[in-house]
Amino acid sequence: IKGTAGYGSGGSQVKRELVFPMESIEATTPVLYKRRRLGKNDVTPVDAWRIMMALKSGLLAETTWGLDMLNILLFDDSTIAYFGLVHLPGLMDILLEHMRRSLSEMLDPPIPPPFSDPVPDLSPADLGAVDKVPDPKDRLTILKSQDYTLRTRKGHTVTIAQDSSD
Repeated sequence: IKGTAGYGSGGSQVKRELVFPMESIEATTPVLYKRRRLGKNDVTPVDAWRIMMALKSGLLAETTWGLDMLNILLFDDSTIAYFGLVHLPGLMDILLEHMRRSLSEMLDPPIPPPFSDPVPDLSPADLGAVDKVPDPKDRLTILKSQDYTLRTRKGHTVTIAQDSSD
């Protein structure tokens, strides 16, 4: 059939408007109004070096302020000459670094945190508990002195008592 709308026939397709429920967020219509552009007279006088230092700081508030000020001042024709690369040699490097960082945050796969790996099941740690009673005859002589194994230095006898719970 000639002239009907369809796939591959070159005719126009009918676009249907989507209808969302009234209480849904999709049904909310945006309020569109044009904001007034700010110029150099609308902001306080600022040194270009201060903008560069704000961009170099890496802090979110300082970087946002620096980019906003740069955007406002570059829009004004009377201040664009102050932001030449001859006057500010590191400006392009700073802006490229911010762009590179933003792109890497958006496009690179997220790095898992170091503590997200499952903890391997470890055997109980040796806390110095005595598993078996030491044998007094099993020893290595390091210093030549009196035998204090079964006698204290004051001459009292040392006895090894077996615990009934063992």
